[in-house]
Amino acid sequence: MAHYYFAYGSNLWIQQMERRCPSAQLLGTARLPEHRLTFFGACSGWGEGGVADGEPSPGQTLEGVVYRLSEPDLIALDDHEDNYHRVRQEVELTSGWMEVWTYRKARDEGFTPPAVRYLSAISFGYGQHGFDLATLWQAAGVAPEPHSR
Repeated sequence: MAHYYFAYGSNLWIQQMERRCPSAQLLGTARLPEHRLTFFGACSGWGEGGVADGEPSPGQTLEGVVYRLSEPDLIALDDHEDNYHRVRQEVELTSGWMEVWTYRKARDEGFTPPAVRYLSAISFGYGQHGFDLATLWQAAGVAPEPHSR
């Protein structure tokens, strides 16, 4: 059975997804309307710092990508994303709307800036998909890097 997964954090980085979910297939970019990227809580796996989350936010759009996953890939992703809970969302691809799985952080803490290593992984994924890095820098609460597109 195929599953569809919307990534908006470090799993945007194609090579990371290939390691975590070997049979994952990238379908393309997608948008989650009425949400924005933010960082909450902590994750020691990337160094101390907040982890990415898609927070409801009227008028904003969260950019990401959709991967097609096998059942073993989804189980592996669940194991890896243990700081999150998996939820269903509808995202918009260029070909139309699709129901997908995504992961949300249970927020019991406020904004926490991400670790530099984690932010670098996400920015690499942003670059691979042509997303505007200014959105990432703003969400992370850091000054934009030069040539942030």
